[in-house]
Amino acid sequence: MPETSIVIRTFNEALFLADLLEGIRNQTYQDYEIIVVDSGSFDGTVEIAGRFGVELVEIAGRDFTFGFSLNRGIVASEGRFLVLVSAHTTPVDREWLGTLVEPLRDPDVAMTYGRQMGEARSKFSERQDFLRTFGEERQVIQPPNFFANNANSAVRRDLWEKQPFDEGLPGLEDAAWAKYWMDRGYQVVYEPRAGIHHIHTETWPQVEHRYFREAVAAHAIGIRGPRHVSGEIARETWRFVADVGLALFKERDPRLLLEIARFRWAKGRGTARGLLDHSEAQIVADHQGFFFKDDVTAVVVTGPGHASHTMVTLPEMKPGDVVVRVEYVGVCGTDLELFRGTLGYFETGESTYPITPGHEVSGTVVRTGPNARTTVQIGDRIVIECIQGCGACEMCDSGEPIRCDDRKELGVMGLNGGYAKHIVVAGAHVHRIPDGLDLQRAALCEPLAVAVKGRRRLISALGPGRHHIGVLGAGSLGQLLALVLAREGHRVSLVDQRKSRLEAATRALPESEVSTDPASLWKCDAIAEVTGHSGVLEALLGGVGVGRTVLLLGFPYGKLDLNPERLVAQDLSLLGSVGSGPADFQAALEILPSLSLDEFLKSTFPLEAYEEAWTTHERGKALKVMLDVSGESEI
Repeated sequence: MPETSIVIRTFNEALFLADLLEGIRNQTYQDYEIIVVDSGSFDGTVEIAGRFGVELVEIAGRDFTFGFSLNRGIVASEGRFLVLVSAHTTPVDREWLGTLVEPLRDPDVAMTYGRQMGEARSKFSERQDFLRTFGEERQVIQPPNFFANNANSAVRRDLWEKQPFDEGLPGLEDAAWAKYWMDRGYQVVYEPRAGIHHIHTETWPQVEHRYFREAVAAHAIGIRGPRHVSGEIARETWRFVADVGLALFKERDPRLLLEIARFRWAKGRGTARGLLDHSEAQIVADHQGFFFKDDVTAVVVTGPGHASHTMVTLPEMKPGDVVVRVEYVGVCGTDLELFRGTLGYFETGESTYPITPGHEVSGTVVRTGPNARTTVQIGDRIVIECIQGCGACEMCDSGEPIRCDDRKELGVMGLNGGYAKHIVVAGAHVHRIPDGLDLQRAALCEPLAVAVKGRRRLISALGPGRHHIGVLGAGSLGQLLALVLAREGHRVSLVDQRKSRLEAATRALPESEVSTDPASLWKCDAIAEVTGHSGVLEALLGGVGVGRTVLLLGFPYGKLDLNPERLVAQDLSLLGSVGSGPADFQAALEILPSLSLDEFLKSTFPLEAYEEAWTTHERGKALKVMLDVSGESEI
C-alpha cells in the first residue's frame, strides 16, 4: 500500500497533464499512487492518463464540484497522506512531493499547502498575486486567516474520513476544510519549499467567474461577506497601481497595462458580486455538507416473486442530482416482468436485484444539488426520463440514449424507480410540467413519449401525407399512439380482443374504426403491433398486404418462428422502436394537455396497495392503473 495518494482533477487538461505526470515521476519521493478524476474530457486527457498508467476515476460533468471530485478520487485511493494538485501545474523541483507531505507526520498537523508561482503563460497580475500570497517563509496559519489551497496541498486521510470535503461549495472547499480542523485545534502549515508553477489560461469572463464563485463560497462559510467589499475594492485598486508601476518601471513594458486593467476589473467585479449576492450564498449554505439519507417507504423487489413495501435509505446525492417527492407512478407490464424475473435484462446481467420498479413518474422537486439548480428549482413539478444515458457520448449527443453503452433505465436497470416516496435522480433527466397540467396526467408522459418516438419512426418511413394506420393492441400504449396519430390527421383503426378497451378507444377517438378482427388491418398503409405477443406478430406478418410497413412497438416478443423469405417476397418494411429520448419527452409534454385522457385516469391505488394494482393491471380491468404515491389525492 502506498504511503501517499496523489489526486488530480481534470477536464480537458491535455495541454498540461503530461508535464505534471512527468514531473511527479521524477520526484525523489516515490512512495505514491496517482488517481486522476476526470469529468468528461474530450481533448485527449484520458488517453494521456492511460499512457502514464495512473488510475482513472470518471464522473459526469454535471456532477462536478471541487469537493465531489476530490472525494471520489480519495475514495479510490489507499494512502494515509492525500496530495491534491491541480492538473495545470508542474513541480518546481524534484523535492516538491516529499517536502509537501513531511509536515503531516506531526500529529498536530491536519493540512499543508505549498507555494504557487506563475510562469510565462500566466497573466502578469496573477503572477504578482502569487508572489504576494505565497511568500518565502514557512508559516503555521492562525485564525481568522483560514487559508489553504488545494491546487497544491496535502491532508491526512484519517481526518478526511471524519470530515470529507464539502461537495456543495462552488470553491474554497480547501479553506472550509482547513477552518473545520483549525477550529478543533489542528494546525495548517504553509511550506514554501514545496513549490509548483500554476498556469491559468482563462478568458476574462472565466477570470471573473472564478473569483465570483470563490467569493460566494467565502460568504457561505462565513469567512467573508458584504462588509468586506469596500476592503476588497481598496485592495484591488492598490494592486492595480502597484502592477502598473512594476510594468512601467521594472518590466518597462507598457503593453501590459491593458491586461493589468482587465485582470483587476474582472477579479474585483467578480469578488464584489459574489460577496454581495445573498441569494447565491444562501443556496450554497443550504447545500453545505448535505447528504439526503432519510429512510423512505418503497416497494422493493428482492428476487423473482418476492416484493415488499418497506423502508429504504436513499442514495447519497451528487452535485447534479435532485430529490423528487413522487406523486404518481404508472403501472406497466415491465414492473410485473421485474417481479417475476422474466425481464430480458436479468439474463444479460444488465439488471439485478434488489430493485424498486416504476418508470412512469411524476413528482415535485424537494431538493437540488448545487449543479442541478441552473435547470430545475425546489418546488418544480416534473417528470423523469426513463432511459438515461451518460450525457457525454455520441449517442447521447444525437438524442438516442437507448444506444448509449452506459445508459441506465429508471426502475428497470441500474436505477431505483418511482414505487417510493422519494427518489434521487440526475437533474439533467427531468422535465418541468407545463402550468395547467395536473400531476396524474403528467405521469402518462413516459408512455406517451414512447408513442411519440414510435410515431416519428413510422411516419419517417411512410413519408409525408396522411395515412391509414392500423394499431394492433388497444391497451394504454396502443391508444396513446392512436391519439398521437389522429391528432395529426391520420386515419386510425384499432384492433383488440377486449371489447372494454375498444369502447374506451371509441369514447376517446369517436372517429376511429375499431374491431376485434386483426384481418381488418391487413390493407392499412402501415400497422403498429403493440401487444408484444409473438403469436399475434406471426399472424400479422403472415397476413399483411404487399408493400406494407410494420412497426414493432410491443415488447418483448420472445422467440418467433420468422420466415425472412416472407418479408422479402411481400416487400415488407419492418421497424422497431423502443423507449424514448429527451426530445420525445418534451414533445409529449407539449401535446399532453390536448389529448383526451380521462379513460386513463380511472384506476388509482395507494403505494401500499401495489399488489392489488398489479392484479388489476394484469386482469385488464382498467385501461391504465396508477399508484398515488404521495397519498395527497383522493383514492
